[in-house]
Amino acid sequence: MAMNGVGCRASARIMGVGLNTVLGLVWMTDGWPLYESRLKGKLTRYQQALHSAH
Repeated sequence: MAMNGVGCRASARIMGVGLNTVLGLVWMTDGWPLYESRLKGKLTRYQQALHSAH
C-alpha cells in the first residue's frame, strides 16, 4: 500500500506547519477521544471560550 509513504510525508508537513494542523488532523481521526482525554482542563476552557464568543 502507498499509505506508508503518504503518512511519512504528512508527518513531515505536520511538523513544519504547526499545532493547528495537528489539532485539525487529530479531530478528524479516531485518535481524537484519546487526545481529548489527555487535555481535559485545557479543552474545557477552550470550549467555554468558543461558546462565549458565539
